[in-house]
Amino acid sequence: MDKLHVGIPLFLSIIRNFLYSGRTFLKSEEDLKYKFMFVNNIAVLTILITFLIGFIRYNQNNFVIAAVDFSFSLFGILLLYLLRKRTDMIEEISSSLLFLAYILFTVLLVYSDHNTRLETYFLLIASAFFTKGVRIGFYWLFTVVVTVSIIHYGGFIETNYSNFAIFSFFIYLMIMLSIFNLYEKIKIAQSQNLLNLNADLENLVKQRTEELEATNNELTKEKLVLQRLSSKDALTGLFNRFKLEESFEYEQKQSNRYKTDLSIIMMDLDDFKSVNDSYGHNIGDIFLKEIAEILKTSFRDVDTVGRWGGEEFLILLPKTTLEDSKKIAEEVRKKIELYKFAEIGNKTASFGVATHSNNESLSSLLNRADKALYMAKENGKNRVEVA
Repeated sequence: MDKLHVGIPLFLSIIRNFLYSGRTFLKSEEDLKYKFMFVNNIAVLTILITFLIGFIRYNQNNFVIAAVDFSFSLFGILLLYLLRKRTDMIEEISSSLLFLAYILFTVLLVYSDHNTRLETYFLLIASAFFTKGVRIGFYWLFTVVVTVSIIHYGGFIETNYSNFAIFSFFIYLMIMLSIFNLYEKIKIAQSQNLLNLNADLENLVKQRTEELEATNNELTKEKLVLQRLSSKDALTGLFNRFKLEESFEYEQKQSNRYKTDLSIIMMDLDDFKSVNDSYGHNIGDIFLKEIAEILKTSFRDVDTVGRWGGEEFLILLPKTTLEDSKKIAEEVRKKIELYKFAEIGNKTASFGVATHSNNESLSSLLNRADKALYMAKENGKNRVEVA
């Protein structure tokens, strides 16, 4: 069993080397590969058989035809050697082999008395059709018809064929021409069908790709909307608590790594409950939106401004000292105090400011800021207090 497993691949390798002569072909060289295989294999077999027959004829003292056989074998071997060295010359080499075969078969027709010598032309014509196409194949067929007609009907040489046999030979050639012509048309039609199928497949793939891209774009838009909704407060458009906590984790790491300040401002609207009680929740919502617009325009892009909940707001100030944070909070307090809000007029807010200590948690920092805010409320509201 082991010998069989070794023997089969070895045998296949020998066959493959015989077919390709040890040459490898790229995928784009499919047509060249099959033409190379055909020329190589037919030429090798023809040369081998011709040499053996020539050797037999030499022993039979048929020196003229034997010399032609040996000459064909020699020139054929030279052309095959050239084919292995110059695959790019396959057209010229195949034409040369066809011409050698034509000379050989014509000599056989003139000098041999074998009854099947006329049929050797079929090999020539079939090879011409396969390697050169229908048009060149027809030229070779026409050449054979003219050659046989001159030799047989010229009266110079006795072919030992009857006129009916020659006529039948011509009929068979015409049938061969029709078969090859039909084969060529079928091959062209199949190639066209394949091209059409490929075009349809490409269009279908393109259509599906466009649909997938459109779907992906929609999903991306939905994803962005969801991300925005998940990080933004629906009423004010400011960041929500989730985003504030996430931003604090990032800013805390930056602060610890680069030894920079990180401060927060906690802001609470004064007497917000009275706004809802006196004017209704719709006016209260408008009030919150106006507060959000003031906050958006009062801080840097690197600051994170968010609604912590209800009427309470939280601002993260990276790389900002406690003193600077207090000044910023004071400026915002004045803006709110001087702003005329829709329906309700002037309102105020209280502020608690705290600065992050190394590795301090958000809850601890918020607790200190909240205590400062409570102090601001206790001391009369509309104030800024620091932790």
